[in-house]
Amino acid sequence: MSRMSMKKTITKKVCGLVALLITLPVVIFSCVPRTAGGVPQSSAPSNKPATPTAYTPADNKDGTSPNETIRFFEGDWTRTNVIRYAAAVLTITDETEAGFDFDLTAYWGDHTGQLSGEAIKISTEEAVFRIDATDLYDEGVLRFSDFGNGQLCLSFEGDLNAADFGKNVLADGLYVKGEPEYESDGYPMLVFGGEVLMEKTRALMMNATELGDDTAYENLLTVMREGLPDQVEPGWYKGFMSPARMMGADLFITPDEHICLMAYGLDERPYVFYTTDIQYHGWLRFPEYLELEERVDSEEVVFVYSSGYSE
Repeated sequence: MSRMSMKKTITKKVCGLVALLITLPVVIFSCVPRTAGGVPQSSAPSNKPATPTAYTPADNKDGTSPNETIRFFEGDWTRTNVIRYAAAVLTITDETEAGFDFDLTAYWGDHTGQLSGEAIKISTEEAVFRIDATDLYDEGVLRFSDFGNGQLCLSFEGDLNAADFGKNVLADGLYVKGEPEYESDGYPMLVFGGEVLMEKTRALMMNATELGDDTAYENLLTVMREGLPDQVEPGWYKGFMSPARMMGADLFITPDEHICLMAYGLDERPYVFYTTDIQYHGWLRFPEYLELEERVDSEEVVFVYSSGYSE
């Protein structure tokens, strides 16, 4: 029957035609133009940062009292316009005319960067936190800037080693006090193109359990929203979750709306290949464009075929 000794799961239904797989890096953040792909690049210039100069408050601004503190920076901030994989939170307290205290935590998946201290204002719209050079690293400066429209721009200049962040972690980006917008929250709709194909995929994955369990489907959406994507575009998704790629998905939707999905750890089964394409029904083979990762034992892959619709 098959040329591989694999397990197979088949749900009787209709069929179609499909294809899958991809590779493309992810879009990240900054207050400067964003770059597509891979590890985020710091906005730091190649030369050493200029030594910040303390801000001397003006006698008056916009009719305020000379002794009145303008507290733009103080509050709880969250990085916006990034994927959830690169979330960051910033808390600023005790703001005065001279400066404020801050506590920053930034993420790159399961890698974390933390930094706290007292920032010094160099104007009413800008403050800096300076990290002096040592024998191990050059100096660095974390810069806080009023970006307008209630947004705070955070950027690190100088030697990133001075910040002692985790692997690939950067603090750079726009921060807001309200609800942040995460680009990856829109990935499911971008990839599926609408509710019809989302429901078709859900039915395909639920029918495979024979118990109506949608755990695998919900985990697929979690990977798309919270994972690190290698490729995201209409009809295509490839990405994974940290740590150690514990969950992942390679998904392709053909122009005639057939589904090919290689699921990694989305339920208790380590590898499941879902398809609505009848040409893979009973053959226990993959689309030619689907290249399994080296860590995948092809004999452990469970095959699931279904039309993708409930009866």
